[in-house]
Amino acid sequence: MDIEKIKTVLSVAKFRSFSDTAFEISLSQSAVSKHIASIETELGVQIFSRTRAEKSVQLTREGEIFLKYANDIVASYNKLCRALEDLHGARRCPFIVSTIPVPSCSSFSRSVLISSFYIRYPEIDLKIVNYSQSKLKEAILTGKIDAAIVRILIENDTVLPPESLLFDARLAIDDICENPCLVAISERHPLANKGALELFDLKDEDIFLQRPELAPGEDKSSPSRYNMFLRSCMDAGFEPNIVSTLDPSSYQGEVALNLVRRGQGVMVIHVRMQSHIPGIKQIPLHGLNWSARTIVVSPKESKRAPIEKLISVLNDLMVQ
Repeated sequence: MDIEKIKTVLSVAKFRSFSDTAFEISLSQSAVSKHIASIETELGVQIFSRTRAEKSVQLTREGEIFLKYANDIVASYNKLCRALEDLHGARRCPFIVSTIPVPSCSSFSRSVLISSFYIRYPEIDLKIVNYSQSKLKEAILTGKIDAAIVRILIENDTVLPPESLLFDARLAIDDICENPCLVAISERHPLANKGALELFDLKDEDIFLQRPELAPGEDKSSPSRYNMFLRSCMDAGFEPNIVSTLDPSSYQGEVALNLVRRGQGVMVIHVRMQSHIPGIKQIPLHGLNWSARTIVVSPKESKRAPIEKLISVLNDLMVQ
């Protein structure tokens, strides 16, 4: 039985809500549900009663019994961790990871990733940095970073540059998930009631989209997400009104998100944001001529244990 899943049960019992628990422990609501379902399946009992009419969940009689022993299990586990930390002088292993810039409210933003990782693996000191694409491979191979979370672009089953340069015999590639293209849109927007959007639906919208910084000598028509989105719109029969942002994790990105909330534009994203963002819906966007995936890149000769832990946390955060 996984100690982190037991902790998830305790959090749901405390907040009486899957969504509030997800916000508190920095997991997606689906990941919380899977943790609960896993424990219930293992024990063959129902811990919480749920009804569609009620927003809160209640402990069953079996759940009350589980709660009593779960608290003891977690308390004993915490004592064990403290004893081991005392024995080893509370040393924490450093683990440096580069990641792509995403909005602070996304499912694997810097703060969410660090807090989620620390909750599960407090013995590892995760540090998040950002390396440009042109320097990423060198940083991995020279040991400046231990791993990198990378979004790759795929067209006709081919990984496009510059991310394709990471496919090197000296590097290990772990596939995490496909990145669905989503439109962040105000709940009051006329398009907000649609289950999915086509590219042509955005022809009259101001579209917030990150414009990449070009490396020295790089062609402006390079296959970046920005340029490929622009090309897909042109193929769909219109020229999009793109309001470019340099970094969605910056203050500029937060301003764009607030404008979206007020109905003054939409934002195209490739990572699902946490479900508790008020005033904004995330709607799938169809019609792109390409797709995107998230991978983890690391040196083949590196220790796999921290990489596996990172992948485990990402898999929980990426649950749709």
